[in-house]
Amino acid sequence: CHKPMEHQPHRQTVTDQPGPVPVAPDEADGSFVRVEAGSRLHFGLVSLDPDAEHAFGGIGLYVQRPALTVEAAPCTCFCARGTHRQRARSIAERTVKALEARHGPLKTAVALAVRSAPPEHCGFGLGTQLSLAVATAVINVVGLDEFPVRIAVELGRGRRSHVGLAAFEQGGFILDHGGRSVASDGNRAVSVRFPDHWQMVIVLPGAAPGAHGEQEERLLALARAGSERFSERLYRIATSQILPAVQAGRFDEFCAGLRQYGLLAGRMFRAVQGGTWRSELAPELAGVVQREFALPVVQSSWGPALVIPAENPDQAERVLHTVRAAFGSRQIDAWSTGARNRGATVAVFQRPGL
Repeated sequence: CHKPMEHQPHRQTVTDQPGPVPVAPDEADGSFVRVEAGSRLHFGLVSLDPDAEHAFGGIGLYVQRPALTVEAAPCTCFCARGTHRQRARSIAERTVKALEARHGPLKTAVALAVRSAPPEHCGFGLGTQLSLAVATAVINVVGLDEFPVRIAVELGRGRRSHVGLAAFEQGGFILDHGGRSVASDGNRAVSVRFPDHWQMVIVLPGAAPGAHGEQEERLLALARAGSERFSERLYRIATSQILPAVQAGRFDEFCAGLRQYGLLAGRMFRAVQGGTWRSELAPELAGVVQREFALPVVQSSWGPALVIPAENPDQAERVLHTVRAAFGSRQIDAWSTGARNRGATVAVFQRPGL
């Protein structure tokens, strides 16, 4: 079971490594922290009613690609570089305010570098993963005994789904039962190992980014009307079909449950996203994949990312070949990835003499 706020990501100390140049090479000892994480796929919420027994909730998977790598080092001022650098700096500054509210003024500022990251608002959970990774990096640089999930919650993450929080801590396949807060219940989300040989083919259409911020709040409010008729069915499919199939390694049953779940979750948002999927490519892609492989297509979060499970790397390659042949003339990106069956990791690099 996922029990938030009980530990930090696994940490190791590495000495004299020939890896990337530290974020702050002017520091005397040249030490820096590296946080490595994955991306969160979310296959749909269970309920849109905040007062329901299983409010929000949902299921998802932590995957290896796109990877998220954040490095941090002591510095004389707060700065950030790399992709999403402005967002990373803002998260770092807010993290420091939260830490100082409990521990008093910190002794150092932090320099950040986001070395790799998924695109934002595309269905990969960047907001939560970046918040957790930056908070983890800052906590390790300043040397405080704090829990990144607690900081991320204070920064506004996990207000609905806890799939991203559990994924960062534990990895694997996540079932979020929903309905209760992190602070009051440590067993809201369950993480189980996803079969190592199963793959996920991700297709990213060249569509506009998915809903976020105030727009997302409005769409959720609009979609809530009538959504209750889907919620019990979604929860039953997640708990009685999909989760047992993952645990037992029964791929066909997993695909059957995921197909039902994805279609129901999409129908819940049909009025606000224009159909079962948001992307215009999705229905055609689903037809090709069903005809050639009898596999489901499911949207991650608000999309536009679309996900196709494959039973092994060979099937994933065949699916990729078919998708690229059918849709290569359009603006798409496609790749396959395995699950990340562990949470984020932290490495502390010590380079005396730099």
